Amino acid sequence: MDRMVNGAFSSAYGVIIKNIGGQVNNFPLLCEQRPETRHSIERPEPASLRIPLMDKHDKQKLYREITTELKAVLAGLEDPIAAMASCACILKERLPYASWVGFYRAVAPALLRVGPYQGPLGCLEILFDRGVCGAAARERSTQLVPDVDAFPGHIACDSAARSEIVVPVFSPTGELIAVLDLDSHAPAAFDEADQEGLERVAALLRPAMRENYVPLPAGRGH
Repeated sequence: MDRMVNGAFSSAYGVIIKNIGGQVNNFPLLCEQRPETRHSIERPEPASLRIPLMDKHDKQKLYREITTELKAVLAGLEDPIAAMASCACILKERLPYASWVGFYRAVAPALLRVGPYQGPLGCLEILFDRGVCGAAARERSTQLVPDVDAFPGHIACDSAARSEIVVPVFSPTGELIAVLDLDSHAPAAFDEADQEGLERVAALLRPAMRENYVPLPAGRGH
C-alpha cells in the first residue's frame, strides 16, 4: 500500500505522510479545528453599518435620474398596478439604503391593503388610524420618520426597519389611491431630499392612478 500511495495514510487525528527517506510528518486534516480558533467566532456587524448612506447632493442627483427613468417607463400608461410595480422596482434598485419599497392601496374609506412591492413580506392590511402608512393616508401628507420606534402606533412589518418615509399617491381628480412606503434598516436614512424626490415620483404616478381602471382583455396588450 505504501508503494501505491507514495507512503501516505490517514489517522483519526491527522494525515501521516511517510516520505521516501522514511521520515514521518504529521499534517492536520482540513476538517480538524485548531485549538486557538475554536472559540473565535466572527460575528457579523450590524446591518446599519453596512448600508451605504448618501449626502443631500448625491441624493438629489440620483432622484433626477430616477424621475427621468420613470417618465420614460410611465409614458402613456394608464394601469395603476403596472405603474406601481414598475415604480417599486426602479426605486428598490436605485436606492441602496432602502430595504423595502412598495405601495399600500386605499381599498375602503379607512383601510389600506398591500400592493406591488419589493423586499421582505409586507403587512397585508393597515387601518388609517395605525402606523406611519395609516398616518400618511389619514392626513394626506408625507410622513418622514427617522426613528420608527419613536413613532406612536408604529407597525413593525419588518422588525429590522429603523426609519421610514411614506408619501400619499393621488388620482388625477385628487382621490387617495395609495401610499408609497419606503423602509430602511439604517436609522435616519431618509431626509428632506428623499421627501422632495419621492413627492415628485408620486406626481409622476398620478396620471396612471385611475380609480375605476378596467384592465384590457387578454391578448390586447403588447
